[in-house]
Amino acid sequence: MTTFVCDLIPLFIQSAKYLSLTLYTIFLMGLIALLIQFLYWYLIFRQVVSYPVGSIKQPINSPSHVIICIKNEYDNLQKNLKSVLDQDNQHYKVIVVDDHSVDRSVEFIESLQQDERHLICHKIRENQSGKKQALASGIVKVDSPWIIVTDADCTPLSVKWVDYMIHTAISTSRQIVLGYSPYKHGNRLVEKWSHFESWITAVQYLSLALIGRPYMGVGRNTLYASHLLSPELLFRHGDLASGDDDLTIMQLATGQNTAICIHPDSFVLTYSQNNWRDYFRQKVRHFSTGHRYKTSTILWLSMFSFCQMFFFLFCFVLLIKGYFLHGIGLILVRLAFILPVAKALKSKLDAEFSLLHFIIYDMGLALFYLVFSFAVLFPRKKSW
Repeated sequence: MTTFVCDLIPLFIQSAKYLSLTLYTIFLMGLIALLIQFLYWYLIFRQVVSYPVGSIKQPINSPSHVIICIKNEYDNLQKNLKSVLDQDNQHYKVIVVDDHSVDRSVEFIESLQQDERHLICHKIRENQSGKKQALASGIVKVDSPWIIVTDADCTPLSVKWVDYMIHTAISTSRQIVLGYSPYKHGNRLVEKWSHFESWITAVQYLSLALIGRPYMGVGRNTLYASHLLSPELLFRHGDLASGDDDLTIMQLATGQNTAICIHPDSFVLTYSQNNWRDYFRQKVRHFSTGHRYKTSTILWLSMFSFCQMFFFLFCFVLLIKGYFLHGIGLILVRLAFILPVAKALKSKLDAEFSLLHFIIYDMGLALFYLVFSFAVLFPRKKSW
């Protein structure tokens, strides 16, 4: 495959000399963008493919707390809380932090407490905007070495979820473990896209963590050593709605204290928005924390997204100008090169889209980055 690509690219460059000077310059820039994408997929993203998932060979006896922050989550608690409470671990407790819910959430939790002795319900006193207040109130109640955070709309895919997260921390001697939380692969297009987009996002943050540059995790599945977290840390970015997950990792995580856990039994399933309007609002909120990232992280992420946008824009220009051989040829060369890695990553993270869908979504990713790159210019204020 590599020899095939190396033979083709000089032919493209040679034939590109017949283009106008402006198009020739853009053509070379397109090849550079293509080369950078090859480097990302083969030198960075492929790290996840070769990462061993490991297995648990003895019981996990280290105590831990799972924290779930809620605000009017009765329906989600009914569907998902039992899977969190049914973990095959004798040394964990679940703290549900209620932020002034007005539905039946608290009543439901209190009814479960009669049989679930390791379930704790904590109500915060101050009715402030944003999720960080609830999370800060929860972590001060923890008296165990480990904190695992998740959300009310999440379902662990195995009774070994807690065990695998703690096992990863102990076996690697790390204080932070980044887990994976895919979106359910529903029938609507927005649900299928969310499934793909969460996969490619995970590929990025997991692989960068493996090369010593962790920059984010997801609040649906992340473990911390409890001594790392404090209310003061959470409120350093208290003016933003998001950031209780990625900005916390940004402040705490290093190449020396962070590991990843991608054993299938450690996955936590969640549900995407079921319409494009809510999806767009959710993504704007998530992307609005990007301007607080470290400069080096912004460069790593921007380079990948810019090359993705520029490459497909460049190929589109070639096609509308009538240079079909160059446009289609470059797209095919790129696909031939990255599809083997994408296939391996899809298998590693149990993604449910086909390779044909990957080709379509991969092109859509260019538009996705173009649209949401502007979200960093409009940070949202505090809200759930």
